[in-house]
Amino acid sequence: VIPTHKLVETAYKNWRGMQESGGRRIMRSIRLDQNTVRFCTLEMIERYAKIDLIADYVSKRRSLAEKYKDRHEQLDSPLDGPQITNMEIFRAYIEAFLKIHPDIHTKKMDFIVRELAPTATGLPVELYVFTKTTKWNEYECIQAGIIDHLLAASSFFDLRLFQEPAGSDFAS
Repeated sequence: VIPTHKLVETAYKNWRGMQESGGRRIMRSIRLDQNTVRFCTLEMIERYAKIDLIADYVSKRRSLAEKYKDRHEQLDSPLDGPQITNMEIFRAYIEAFLKIHPDIHTKKMDFIVRELAPTATGLPVELYVFTKTTKWNEYECIQAGIIDHLLAASSFFDLRLFQEPAGSDFAS
């Protein structure tokens, strides 16, 4: 029995909704160095097209750019026509990676991969997805595995993670 006054003066979490929904929310951001976001070169596009998860996406984006070039004779600026950025391709990769992940809800619950506003501490790329489990240990393992993978994958897309300078950065 809980005294009535304790309900008013003490904060508590009600986990019932999460338990009944069958999913637990992952809302995490990876912060990227904004200076590494760039337009893709032909070499970059060819390298990204070899990734099975996003090969179709890269092919469609490349096709759009080529169709534009065919219709317009003079392209004298890299800003003429549709361009593809390494950040756009990385977001597509994150979505594709999460959609095939066996422990992530892709239809029943919210599924969002988005860029947040740039800050002095980098460009946040946020994952807002739900696991198919509500068990804390399993949830933490799933979340850690996803973040570990994305941190390692970012360099393949020519993106650098943002990190505040540490003492070792100044040692050399």
